Amino acid sequence: MARPFFLRARGLRAFTPFIEYSPTSWRLIGSSRSTFQVTVTRRAGRTSCRLRRWAPFSSGVFVSLAVGGGAVRVDLAAGDLKNVIATPKGAFAAMNGADVMADYLTQAGKLTPAAVIEDFRLASTGKRFEDASEYVRAYKDDLPILGARLRDIQTPVLVIAGRNDPIVPPANAELLAERLPHNRLALLDAAHRIWEEATEPYAREILSWVGGGYRLV
Repeated sequence: MARPFFLRARGLRAFTPFIEYSPTSWRLIGSSRSTFQVTVTRRAGRTSCRLRRWAPFSSGVFVSLAVGGGAVRVDLAAGDLKNVIATPKGAFAAMNGADVMADYLTQAGKLTPAAVIEDFRLASTGKRFEDASEYVRAYKDDLPILGARLRDIQTPVLVIAGRNDPIVPPANAELLAERLPHNRLALLDAAHRIWEEATEPYAREILSWVGGGYRLV
């Protein structure tokens, strides 16, 4: 099962969907800055973490990548994402994050199975939303650094995003396509959760890409 993982270790911030998951450990195989191996172990209710850094993406660790909607520059973010980026540290600390996400989850529930919505809710409950907000607040510092490295990534990348995304407008995906040396851009008729809002076109794009499309860019 894959799930996002938020890591803090000696000032390092890493957040990525590229995670191998088991009930007792995660293996983080990709991050925005480099490639890491992270093992998180739970014993007697306590969690320990070990981190080992590998090489950057450009080293050929990945055969190809498929990336979705994410802000590439702060000025290209929109809606609620733009608002959260601008909040000060601790802005949501006194709130239950599940309450902050309630309206979004109600809307998402029109397409998303109830069990998945509950997982989303639990992922934001308590102070978890505040913790996750620290990641996007760091965009102001991190994105200029990462943006300067895009042209160095030689790995083929499928950039797949929603044409009507209200928080990450397609200009972000178009900027990635402009700067990544080897990529294919796919803008689908969907908003932010394209894998649910445009299920069949999304599946076709992914299958085409992993079936050999990555070799053509």
